[in-house]
Amino acid sequence: MCHPPEVVGAPCAGLAPGGRCPLADGDVDLVVDVRRTPGPMTAREAGLLCGMHSGVPTLVAGSPPTGATLPDTATCEAGDLAAACAEAIPATGAEVRRAVTDALAPILRREGVHPAVQLAELDGTVHLYISVTHALAADHVVLMRRMAWLAYTRATRGRVHAVVHVAHHPGPQRRAAKGRTKVPSPRAR
Repeated sequence: MCHPPEVVGAPCAGLAPGGRCPLADGDVDLVVDVRRTPGPMTAREAGLLCGMHSGVPTLVAGSPPTGATLPDTATCEAGDLAAACAEAIPATGAEVRRAVTDALAPILRREGVHPAVQLAELDGTVHLYISVTHALAADHVVLMRRMAWLAYTRATRGRVHAVVHVAHHPGPQRRAAKGRTKVPSPRAR
């Protein structure tokens, strides 16, 4: 998220000329601060504070900064980073939704269908709602359910039970114009 000043001319992407903070778009699921050595927080770790301020889950890999109070921040050893990231990413977050959408793309591209994917947690189960605007063959629906479930399970490392729902919601109907209808002018009446 943050880039060294020598790369972009600013301590973070949001302060670079023409830059935009990735946290402002809402597409960040997790802010990770990898610390090589113990000690106080440095300027390069400002992204951790920005993430906490934005309400994005945060994770510190290595020794937490000394003298800093970091509420609701997960910590892990550097060697356990991949597992800790999977555990810290929200089960219904943007990253997981993208993984499901990306898994469906090859299946639906040849059909000309673009799915809308929504995730909702209800009583400890995540429901994956996939809406398509074109009716699909039954075997495509079965394949979509399987691919979505596998992508979700991989993205969350199987830590959350998921159920997949596929629905066909036709888009707005367009009428074919068969010619112009003449509206009599007020003078012709």
